[in-house]
Amino acid sequence: MKLKQISCAVIATFGVIGSAHAAIGGEKSQSFGLILSDTAVAVGVQGSFGNAPMDFSHLKAFGANANGVYHFAGSDIPVSSHQGLGVWDFKQVGAKDIYFGEWAKEGQDSAGNYTKQADSATHTVFYIGNNADSSITSTGSATYTVSGLNGGNYYAGSYNANFATSTLTGSLSNGTDTFNLGTASIGSDAKINGNNASWSGANLNATAGKVSGQFFNSQQDLAGIASFADSKNDIAFGGSK
Repeated sequence: MKLKQISCAVIATFGVIGSAHAAIGGEKSQSFGLILSDTAVAVGVQGSFGNAPMDFSHLKAFGANANGVYHFAGSDIPVSSHQGLGVWDFKQVGAKDIYFGEWAKEGQDSAGNYTKQADSATHTVFYIGNNADSSITSTGSATYTVSGLNGGNYYAGSYNANFATSTLTGSLSNGTDTFNLGTASIGSDAKINGNNASWSGANLNATAGKVSGQFFNSQQDLAGIASFADSKNDIAFGGSK
């Protein structure tokens, strides 16, 4: 059965993440729960499998939807030791070794049964990727096709990088709610930082969001997160020229 095969793949993955990479870039919005490796494009969960990271190639065994988003809960795997893995939604940036998404602990009912639903109090957004840039061009501009994930919902849009003025702007929408990046700064170290991201729409309204991110592959790609006072508004994003 497919779930059994997936389970075996995930078991084999913990602690076996392949060779280390020299330029890993990544961040997460919460200090607890989710673990990001600093030597490989790999993730783990505190308290599961000795905190060992796992490669995304195995998490992708669950399959993606039409938007390229992978979703699973730990209780989807018919092995009790996996039920602490939480609820995941993540997406790959094209075919690059760059991922962004969200994680949360999996909720439980009054009888202690896992519900396959994310615990909103532990909502964590993240990105991680290989070939992170350490410097940036100071001329020209570029437009990136970007998508984002928040609360299991998919958002799409574009960002515009002006390398001459060291600024990044843009927005993402799902037709109901819109995330605006504000005006983020592009550092000489190829990192993205901002503090005026916002949401507007029928379900999400927030201001003063903190943006952090990274360019990859000589500015061909980018990924990042935005965090707000209420973590339900936090979003992860990624895209390419």
